[in-house]
Amino acid sequence: MALAKVERREKICVILSKGTKGRNGSHNNGLGGIPDNPCFIPLGKKYNLNLMLELKSKRGRLHGRQKRWYRDTAVQIPRDPDTAMAMIGEFQDVADKIKKVCKKEGIEL
Repeated sequence: MALAKVERREKICVILSKGTKGRNGSHNNGLGGIPDNPCFIPLGKKYNLNLMLELKSKRGRLHGRQKRWYRDTAVQIPRDPDTAMAMIGEFQDVADKIKKVCKKEGIEL
């Protein structure tokens, strides 16, 4: 899935694809269970809006480290590329709304 190609007027969503050492042999510096694609949209100088995506197949399951990590973190688990893209689009819309409301209210982000 080519989520790294998600772009709008500017590059606002950075998708990092680093998994724990697994079938593909990649590493993520000992952060077992971290989602496949954490997405960050900067809202201003101080704050980011974060979306955590764990990409799974229709029958894919979370492993032990993922289950423990996800107890304390809001993680979305899309089961197909279209769902993942829709989640990212909604995420961008929410970020835009937050920026607009904060600007209107004079809140510095």
